[in-house]
Amino acid sequence: MLKKEGQKGFTLLEFVMVIILLGILASVAIPKFIDLSTDARDGAIDATYGAVQSAISIYIAKNKVVPPQATFDTDVLADVTLTGDLSFGAYTAATGEFYLQAGASGAGRRALATYSDAGGSPSLTLAPKGVWP
Repeated sequence: MLKKEGQKGFTLLEFVMVIILLGILASVAIPKFIDLSTDARDGAIDATYGAVQSAISIYIAKNKVVPPQATFDTDVLADVTLTGDLSFGAYTAATGEFYLQAGASGAGRRALATYSDAGGSPSLTLAPKGVWP
């Protein structure tokens, strides 16, 4: 369609092309933002893991002894301050296992952490992070 002299504005074709380009940009950008929430929760778990490691070091400095596996939850985990949607799963003294959790069940992330005092040396390991079922 030809424009008459003095007529201003966009043609329908130009308008449709802009809408298509915006749709393509949105389809690329939205998954990036969804992945950012996962990355943020994984980062929060890593930070909490570091806080637990620091709490172990503080316990050793104060008490001159490695925290016993049997009372790790009350001796060390109780001294770690959690903020936001971070939480610890139940601690199992026999295995030294507990979860570091970020977000709500079903939408969050968690990782299995294991503490051991075997051989008089503290050991804290973190399994790969996954979806919190």
